[in-house]
Amino acid sequence: MIIERGITPERRADGSFSLYAEKALVDKVRGLKFEIFANEHPPPHFHVTTADCRASFALSDGRKLKSSGDTRKLEKQVACYFQENRSKLIDFWNGSRPENCSVGPYVQSV
Repeated sequence: MIIERGITPERRADGSFSLYAEKALVDKVRGLKFEIFANEHPPPHFHVTTADCRASFALSDGRKLKSSGDTRKLEKQVACYFQENRSKLIDFWNGSRPENCSVGPYVQSV
């Protein structure tokens, strides 16, 4: 279930249009907002924001990629969330890729 989604039209090469989610608020848990943005850069990742900080985390293993603010407490909470919700985050990532996205869908390695 998507909590909130920003929809953007995209013109295809043939002149037709498709719609993609510019960003999706995947979940809100204990003051944390988990978001996936559509037209992103590699590696596949998700964003987490609070009132005090923000950070991005890799879909592959949950490691912190980039942050601002004091994220020490946030990292522990995100690690727990990631363990239980990784598939959900990957589904959102894959479902929000526009046709021209350079990153494309995330494929889990076995």
